[in-house]
Amino acid sequence: MIVRRVLYAVCLLASVLVLIGLAAGVRVGMPIAPEDRLELPGAGFRVVRGAGAPDEDALQISGVGQDRSAVQAMSLLPVEAADYPILRYRFERFPEVLELSLLFRRADEPDEVHVITLPRPSGGEGSFTLSDLADWHGSIVEIGFAQFPTPQLVPASQRFEPFRLRSAQLWSPSVEGALSALRTDWFAQRPWGLFAVSSVDREAGPNAPRRPSLLLVVSAAVVLSGLWGLVWFGRRWRRIGTLLAAATVAGWLVLDANWLWQLSGRLATTEAVYGGKGWPLRSRLVVDGDLQAASDRVKRALLPQDAATRVLVDAPSVYEALRLTYHLQPMNTALYGPIRAAGDRDFAAGAILVLYGRDDVNFHPPTRELFIGRLRFEARSLIDAGPLQVFRVDAIEGRGGR
Repeated sequence: MIVRRVLYAVCLLASVLVLIGLAAGVRVGMPIAPEDRLELPGAGFRVVRGAGAPDEDALQISGVGQDRSAVQAMSLLPVEAADYPILRYRFERFPEVLELSLLFRRADEPDEVHVITLPRPSGGEGSFTLSDLADWHGSIVEIGFAQFPTPQLVPASQRFEPFRLRSAQLWSPSVEGALSALRTDWFAQRPWGLFAVSSVDREAGPNAPRRPSLLLVVSAAVVLSGLWGLVWFGRRWRRIGTLLAAATVAGWLVLDANWLWQLSGRLATTEAVYGGKGWPLRSRLVVDGDLQAASDRVKRALLPQDAATRVLVDAPSVYEALRLTYHLQPMNTALYGPIRAAGDRDFAAGAILVLYGRDDVNFHPPTRELFIGRLRFEARSLIDAGPLQVFRVDAIEGRGGR
């Protein structure tokens, strides 16, 4: 019986290692350590946006550009992407409120910059499997990094904290590199994300490719624990049930520990943004401060006299339109995009149009003609302040504006 237990443990451990190897992309014959490492010292990067200067072998990033972002880049002698599938990157004091992206150019498209979101460098270091990117092929002639406030989470007004870019490395294929990238993918702390109800975190889009999830590997390991139990202990259902229960509990603890680790990082980001601030300041400290200011201006001009009038909101992006609609509460708001797409021009009669950031709006005051794309209305301008334009559309005869 002791021999069977040992064989069971060996088989299960070997199976788990195989699962991890498959998830990491390890192939038969792959060298343990990378045979070639292309060193990219931080001091060799130039500042494209923001402010910074070399500091020994590192690059000290001391400021951001007008758009609150920082960019660093390094030109390369053309290197073949297929020879370097793994990226290693090192930062010091990387702020919790910033998102990190990788930039690169190819020789066949020198004017095209490819951008990919990278996991935050936990402990200052991170790895990424570049071969997962469809655009990582051909000859690479430039590589760089960009940092900016985490979208939809961190206000652009957040105080900038300096950090250092220590180095980057491009590794040739190896078991060490594949496992390092898998570890970063599984355990790097990621910020909160906003997703549609029909999507999941791991399918956040083509700009965020991920390795097979820890949940998938743990689930497969639990199933294998039962299958190996059948092989070595036969149909002893009580023993197999005990093994499955133990494996399930162990897997659950691993997943829960990782979730708590992710939660601690997300709470740290929230603390960095809102910690030490009173409620009046926190309530005004929103990511979309420009949209909130625009909505406040609309409400000051129109409430309370237009509290029941239809207010149709439109913006270039659905996110901006939804957030502006939210900030305009308690006004009687609705999105105008679906109505416009349906071709229902008359629905806007008697309503107020709140347009933000649209570049296809033309208004002729003498004739009171409003053109939005190919649509024409008779309207009066209520607010014209940069990206914010507000109009009251004339009611069609026989129809009220309520």
